[in-house]
Amino acid sequence: MAFAERFNAGIRKLKEKLKEKPELAEALEEYDGRTLTLNVTDDAVYVFHISREGVTMEVSPEKPPEDMYLETSSKILGRMLDEKRVNPVDLLTGKIRWRNIGLREVEVVRRLLGV
Repeated sequence: MAFAERFNAGIRKLKEKLKEKPELAEALEEYDGRTLTLNVTDDAVYVFHISREGVTMEVSPEKPPEDMYLETSSKILGRMLDEKRVNPVDLLTGKIRWRNIGLREVEVVRRLLGV
C-alpha cells in the first residue's frame, strides 16, 4: 500500500478545496456515482468512489468494481505521479491498461487529488 497515504492526502486536500470552491462540486457531478479502480499490480488495488461531495478511497476490497479501471505497476504509477503526466510509450507498450476510462478522466482524477 505504498500509495495509500499519498492518495489520502490528496483526498483531504480535495475536501478542503470543496469547502473553499463549491464550483468544484459541479465538476465532480459529471462523475457522481462512478468508481475508479486503480490496480497497482505489485502493490494494492485502490478504489476511488466519486460523488458530488468528494472522493473516498477503499484499499484492496474483496470484489473491486470495474466501472473505470486502470492497471499498472508501482514503478509506472510513481513516474506518472512524480512527472505529473502519462508517458504515451507506456500506453502503447501495454504497461498501462485501462477499460471504460480515457486520458481525460485520468487527468481529472489526478488534478482533483492533487497528485
